[in-house]
Amino acid sequence: MLRWSRISLADSETASRALILVLLAACGGGAARRAAPDPAIGNEVRLVLPSADGAEVDLASLRGRVAVVHFVTTGSLDGQSDVEELRRTRAARRGIALAEVVLDDNARLAVPWANASAIDWSVLLPTTAVRDGGSPFGLIRVVPTTFVVSREGRVAWRWEGALPRGRLAAALESLDGKAPE
Repeated sequence: MLRWSRISLADSETASRALILVLLAACGGGAARRAAPDPAIGNEVRLVLPSADGAEVDLASLRGRVAVVHFVTTGSLDGQSDVEELRRTRAARRGIALAEVVLDDNARLAVPWANASAIDWSVLLPTTAVRDGGSPFGLIRVVPTTFVVSREGRVAWRWEGALPRGRLAAALESLDGKAPE
């Protein structure tokens, strides 16, 4: 008879259930990553970030346009696949603004990564407040994480993990009720 803490695993049904619970806990509960209630939703985006080319970008300047802000690291394969989804979405919805925030500790990796990825939108670097969760976006727990900022300049949507194909376009459509252009 196996003993695990105070739980007796004498019969195979109990042992099977315990193993399933342990495996589900180890893989995040078995649920796919999805949008979830988030304290950042509704926050006004007032944030100035340095760009990879040395300028500063005030995200409040995007007010009046729907913006997608994508947090990534240069080594994230999910983040790389998201770049293609961002391209598809931008092609379908010409009016959106895109910004990539590269969270690598070594900021010098941002430009070569952006060039290799053929990113032709703003590549930004995080401030200490962003790294510590003190920005309007809150704590970035998973890389990549994607936000949609409304025309009014407020966080409207968050997705943690790789973007499933079409999910961002659907979020944008639900935000403004318009079909992709």
